[in-house]
Amino acid sequence: MKKVATIISAILLMSSSASAQLSLGGGYATPNKGGLGDEGYYLGGDYNYQINKHWGVAPGLYYTKGYCVYGWYQPSPTGGSFREALEEQYIGIPVNFNYRFSFSSKFALLLYTGTTFSYGLTSNRYTYSTIHLKSDLYKEGYNNMGYKYRRYDILWGGGLALEFFDKIRLSMGKNYGLLNRIIAPKGENYSNHRYMVYAGVAYLF
Repeated sequence: MKKVATIISAILLMSSSASAQLSLGGGYATPNKGGLGDEGYYLGGDYNYQINKHWGVAPGLYYTKGYCVYGWYQPSPTGGSFREALEEQYIGIPVNFNYRFSFSSKFALLLYTGTTFSYGLTSNRYTYSTIHLKSDLYKEGYNNMGYKYRRYDILWGGGLALEFFDKIRLSMGKNYGLLNRIIAPKGENYSNHRYMVYAGVAYLF
């Protein structure tokens, strides 16, 4: 507890002596990339504390929604085929450390990396065949063999951003889920990690 208190005190002290800037924006995102068709978006913002001329730390809050379409499946040569899609919504709390290259008062490049705590709001799987089915993975499980679907995740990633006139930021990056989303029965092994790609624009206040 003493170590945690020391770290928190250091962050607060650092923040009090640093300049801060709020940004709000959104853009394209694939929250769980891996299917034939991935589409989605994100909305939110962060508060970038500029520690010194180059280094900064930016905690944030984001909402993400994505839709991923998988291929056609045919269980047997005589069986009917079906198609699956996954629609998910998340709340993410990122904390990114960034390094700034200021080329002039009108243009800057930022490289950043950090972690995001992600909490799943909804995760619905749709099955399309002769009958359309919808299942809630958080409530009903990943399948009927006892596999559960984890609601929360921790992602690690990074990217780059371009800032213009200290008002507009264009950013792009990737995040990778560190936790296995699948909670399998004892003795079973099944892996499912999130892989997120995003690109967007934000307004700086």
